[in-house]
Amino acid sequence: EYEGKNKSDTDYVTDLYNTLFDRGPDAGGFNNWMNMLSHGEARVNVMAGFFGSQEFLNLCAGYGVTA
Repeated sequence: EYEGKNKSDTDYVTDLYNTLFDRGPDAGGFNNWMNMLSHGEARVNVMAGFFGSQEFLNLCAGYGVTA
């Protein structure tokens, strides 16, 4: 469903921050993810990076859920 929206890489990374981290992107992190995408990294791998991040794990733990 999301793929059908044809969002730009900028929107994709911003959406990941807002959805998974409950905040907007920080400049350093945003630039890192955008650099990965611009060098051919697949979006699914970027999303996996968000899911595997300590920030996401901490946020889940704060809500009492297992990531």
